[in-house]
Amino acid sequence: MPRSVILTCGWVVCLWMLTACTPEPPSDVSGRAGLVVGYPDGSFASTCVRFEGPEISGEGLLRESGVPVVMDSTNPMGPLVCAIGDEGCDFPNEGCLCACRGAGGCSYWAYLNWNSEHGWIYGVQGAGLRRLHDGDMDAWIWLDRALPSDELPTPPADIVFQTVCS
Repeated sequence: MPRSVILTCGWVVCLWMLTACTPEPPSDVSGRAGLVVGYPDGSFASTCVRFEGPEISGEGLLRESGVPVVMDSTNPMGPLVCAIGDEGCDFPNEGCLCACRGAGGCSYWAYLNWNSEHGWIYGVQGAGLRRLHDGDMDAWIWLDRALPSDELPTPPADIVFQTVCS
């Protein structure tokens, strides 16, 4: 093989290695997402979370919100919210879904996502998989002894992104 071909290949490999080791430039993209928490007494709290990059996971939104949360990250289907504030299960001392055993209703933190067409909808994917972008909102509502036939409580109509992140 001619020496010029070897040198050219050497430079190509060297440049490839340098670009592979070069960190990505910092993202200038940032966003805001709203979080609403519905407590058992019927009260609601909301907060606006700023995030870097084009998106944040639903789990990241909850963790970054400053709201005290206990999660079971070992669940094979994704992280479960065991407690928010003082409401929920004392994980790991008891199971994350401690109030969902036996006959009757089940008490747990329900995950809702804001959809501009349909309003608040039950989260179809776990918080670890959901991707929120600038202007999106999530809610966690404590369901106290809910049955599958019960109507899902949702945040009040006046809790919208503009009021949460104004």
